[in-house]
Amino acid sequence: MSDLNIKGVDISYVQEGISARVLSDSGVKFAIIRLGLSEKEDVTARDHIENCTENGVDYGFYWYSYAMSVSDAIKEAEACLNVLKKYARPSYPVFFDMEEKRQIDFLDRSTRTDMAVAFCDRIMQGGYPSGVYANPSWLENYYDKGRIVGKYDIWLAHWTGSPEKYSRYDYGQKMWQWGIDRIDGYNIDGDVCFVDYPEITKAFYDKLPQKPVADMLRKGDRVQLLNTPLYISASARNKSTTISGYYYVHSDGIINNRIRITTPKGNPDVTGWVNVDSIKKQEETDVTFDVGDKVRVKAGALSFSGTRLAGFVYTAVFDVIQAGINGYPDYIVIGLNGDVTAAMHADDLIKL
Repeated sequence: MSDLNIKGVDISYVQEGISARVLSDSGVKFAIIRLGLSEKEDVTARDHIENCTENGVDYGFYWYSYAMSVSDAIKEAEACLNVLKKYARPSYPVFFDMEEKRQIDFLDRSTRTDMAVAFCDRIMQGGYPSGVYANPSWLENYYDKGRIVGKYDIWLAHWTGSPEKYSRYDYGQKMWQWGIDRIDGYNIDGDVCFVDYPEITKAFYDKLPQKPVADMLRKGDRVQLLNTPLYISASARNKSTTISGYYYVHSDGIINNRIRITTPKGNPDVTGWVNVDSIKKQEETDVTFDVGDKVRVKAGALSFSGTRLAGFVYTAVFDVIQAGINGYPDYIVIGLNGDVTAAMHADDLIKL
């Protein structure tokens, strides 16, 4: 075994509400989150991702398969990629998890192996590291072991009851699920990782062909600007200021490597121009807010205008005082006891 023994867990809807802060305090360094099943996103995936992100817990994903053919497995991989695009790149891989009884009863070894290979290859083609979750029985009896072991990362499920009692099986596994742990009142699968996945996945991402930001941006896309020069107007070509916060792409196309931006979303007027290599596209959520809703502010979020917030803002529970302005639903005012604390972007709030 490797000298590394990194403590982790895997979580799904069964652990809904578990605190990543408590996990971290218990020595957990990573979580493998069930991102989806069949062709659907797991209903708790977003909460687990945000919870881990806010509390400094690295994470990866697994996708639970109900596929009964290679084409089904590819459809699941496409669904998985569509969900992955909504979130930041994980620092651990995306694992394929097939364990349904009907997949054992009605499929042959070659088909099951073809399915696992097709899923992993499609995920990697889509720009994410991938691997296979399996127990020894699956690797010995239901997969063609020679086509998987040594070619794809293995997350081995072999319960010994203790992270100190290693599995007797050696498939070159990078990660091992040893049994049930008990943390914060939850039964939770315990894992050990034997490699530095954050470094490995970083190297994987660094080797991907880089697509120009401008090619990925379209009118209405939300972008984040951090201490980025903003060119104010055509009549003041040489004048610029430094801004931060969220803005929206005003129109398709670039001019002199700059793109037009505006705020709030839908504003017909151009706020200014920014260099396309100084911005980052930000996905939006479909969460809506109403006056009276209870919310928390995401760690590190800036105000609507891009200013930094006081430390207490990230720990307190606020009331929504105003939801939207002049037809722009992204503008949310929060406060305590009727007093305004800040105006925030909707995507920087967690609805309780």
